[in-house]
Amino acid sequence: MEGVAEVSVIAALYAKEHARLVSYLRRRLPTLEDAEDLAQAAFLRLWRKREIARNPSGYLWRTARNLVADFYRQAMPLAELAEWSVAYDTPLDAGVMAEWALDQLIAPQRYDMMARFVGYSQREIAEARDVTVWAVNVSLVRARARARKAGLSPSE
Repeated sequence: MEGVAEVSVIAALYAKEHARLVSYLRRRLPTLEDAEDLAQAAFLRLWRKREIARNPSGYLWRTARNLVADFYRQAMPLAELAEWSVAYDTPLDAGVMAEWALDQLIAPQRYDMMARFVGYSQREIAEARDVTVWAVNVSLVRARARARKAGLSPSE
């Protein structure tokens, strides 16, 4: 049976952190709906682990970051990357390198690079993410710089 203190602590944390968490997730995910879904999932995981979470706020934010990583891992599995490798006549080892490079990027950069790779324009990406074209361009420039730093030379 849950104690009143546990419920009130989680409720207070929700009131304090929910809007900030959704805002944080919105900057890292393609849509507001994805951000709201992941925020809800983070709070649900906190609720389920409330008895062992020593620092509920820290647990919540770490969970949210992990959920973003999971979101993008599921969005682009290695099998799909291998299919792209064959479709674009690129050796699989280059596909594995591309996956490694994508893992080095923060979520919006990864999303933007993948979308450009399959042929979406900056405008289409911006509309999908509900951000400006300028924000997408900045994201792509930073992603390309990071790829070059990692020893890859992206074509775009």
